[in-house]
Amino acid sequence: MTNFSQHDLPPPLPRQKPSGGVVALGVISIIYSIFFYLCGGIVSVATPFFSSALQQFAEKQGINNFAISPAMQAYSLINGVIIIVLGTLLIIGGIGLLGLRRWGRNLSISAATALIVWLLVAFVIDIFFYYPSQNQMLQEQLGQFSEGQQMVIMVVSRIFGIFFQLAYPVILLVCLHLRSIKTQFETEMNSPS
Repeated sequence: MTNFSQHDLPPPLPRQKPSGGVVALGVISIIYSIFFYLCGGIVSVATPFFSSALQQFAEKQGINNFAISPAMQAYSLINGVIIIVLGTLLIIGGIGLLGLRRWGRNLSISAATALIVWLLVAFVIDIFFYYPSQNQMLQEQLGQFSEGQQMVIMVVSRIFGIFFQLAYPVILLVCLHLRSIKTQFETEMNSPS
């Protein structure tokens, strides 16, 4: 049996530095998540608690049928909590990306995938449940249009919104699966911590 001492082992390899692409993904993930997901989630969570103030504000603006039903308040609260949790996971994943940690890549992929799924579910809820429940308010705001045209306006605006919301998670997933970026995280297993 051979005893190895510290002097017999080769020196550890220096820690690999992340490429500019990985740094950009990490920084953008952190900043984008703070401004869009955390802030948006906080607004969504706060909406049910300020529904009476929002209703008074709407009445001052001449919108008399503004009301947030208890079901929509619950949905807003649930949506906000989910968005905050997923945004926080993307921030943590972004920190892991900056450190070139495999768990950061895996967490970013998982959080981005979950965010895409949730945004699509929320889109369906908005189109089929939220907008129809707001029919009276829509008629006041968009009274010059027929009911069908009002719904088309709302759906088209929501489609643009969902494309904007889905852009970063989709780009993140695509970039994290690029060979040049993926290989940087695969070498982490071979290098010391």
